[in-house]
Amino acid sequence: MSGGGAEGLARGRGRGAFWSAFAAAAAGLACTVALLGLLVWPGLSSARAAETADGARAFAVPAGGTRGAASASVTPAAGWSVRAVGDGLVLHSPDRVLEVGLSAVPGAEAEAVLSEAAGDAPVLNERIASGLELRHVTVDEGFVGVLDTGDGTVLIEARLDPPADFADYRPALAGLVEALEAP
Repeated sequence: MSGGGAEGLARGRGRGAFWSAFAAAAAGLACTVALLGLLVWPGLSSARAAETADGARAFAVPAGGTRGAASASVTPAAGWSVRAVGDGLVLHSPDRVLEVGLSAVPGAEAEAVLSEAAGDAPVLNERIASGLELRHVTVDEGFVGVLDTGDGTVLIEARLDPPADFADYRPALAGLVEALEAP
């Protein structure tokens, strides 16, 4: 029975230290998983919300409830990713480099965005396949267009992420713009 008291006390402290360290490690792991979840979850939820176009289905550009705004629809080619965001749509090319935002906004707002993007660059006017009028400018940062649907306007904003040569994506963007129609 000699020494049992001191040895038992030392073993008890060792167990307590072990469980304290274990609890600290578990808490650290839980915090790490929670932070990782906060970083990853938005990307996963937006990827789940996106649909892949089949080349036949039209997606509506919501009017967003603003006065003077009109909705439109777009039928992207197969492989484009389409996601509803706020009062518009965000589309990604099949390689996910070209991102195009479509939103129905009042004409004055769309013209202000176009004018700011253009700066001193000339704004071009075209009639697309559906017969609608398109005013647009291509700048280093991307493309900004205003489509007149007859009842309102659709703002088109395109950019490349990661940055690349915009000329390589002009045919894909042109095909998407040509696929826009009034309701």
